[in-house]
Amino acid sequence: MARKVKKTDKNADHAHESTSPNVVIIEPESNSRSSINAMLEAQESFGDIFVCGDYEEGMSLMKLHRPDLLILGNPDDPERALLQLEKVALAYPNVTTFFSAPIDDSNFLIRAMRAGAREFFRRPIQEDEFNAACGRFFSSRALHGLSPQKNGKVISLFGVKGGLGTTTIATNLAVNFESGLSKKVVIMDANFQSGSVGVFLDMHPKVSLMDLMRDLDQIEPNSLARVLPQHPSGIYFLAPPRKTNGSFKFSSSDLDSIFTLLRVEFDYIVIDLDREMDNVAAHLIDLTDLLLLVVNLDIP
Repeated sequence: MARKVKKTDKNADHAHESTSPNVVIIEPESNSRSSINAMLEAQESFGDIFVCGDYEEGMSLMKLHRPDLLILGNPDDPERALLQLEKVALAYPNVTTFFSAPIDDSNFLIRAMRAGAREFFRRPIQEDEFNAACGRFFSSRALHGLSPQKNGKVISLFGVKGGLGTTTIATNLAVNFESGLSKKVVIMDANFQSGSVGVFLDMHPKVSLMDLMRDLDQIEPNSLARVLPQHPSGIYFLAPPRKTNGSFKFSSSDLDSIFTLLRVEFDYIVIDLDREMDNVAAHLIDLTDLLLLVVNLDIP
């Protein structure tokens, strides 16, 4: 079972959210889990540390907490751990990964680095090597301006039928996050056929999701606010593709890349979901941290 092993008071938690990187440890060997956690706590520079011994549970922790650092290892099945490393690197390209394996082989090390490992440790992990790796991790964050870094949350609203006010709730929720909580917010209209968020905001943006997908390779982190239109309330608007006639296609990896950028730049990403549950809507739900279901109280 996963557990949060580092607890602080409320004010300290708030400070960690803004300044200290959080960590997820996926390590099936209990002694190694305890050792890694002890070395992390000795650093006194990390935020919350979440520990589990199972990969699937670890991926749930990754989705929920969006850590800055992942420590991954499997002494019994290094090849499976390497496959897990590749999946993590694809799903969370901004997460730094420390990888450990009981193999002292240069070819395996190279494969691990190519799969996405920032640091490689031969088991058992030596404290001096681990501390040096943590030092390089913090130096890299400072060099790239990643400390502190936003870790935006995705909130999606799904209406079971039309006329329930789902778009009204989504729009007002986004505006209140910006004005009431002083957060940086973007609202996404995911109804690609008949979206009405633009009508509610009285906006007719020239930039849409289609434009971002087309120029995905050219978008730099922390640059979306210069591209997306901003409402007078302060929120940003990511509009649906314009007049696609069903011809606009994109992959799940394209969506993952867009949301990686959105999470870095915005505190909250509010999505007004389409009522038609297609592959895109299903993947957006997979990316969602909090799903709000809008229903009515009719008795059939």
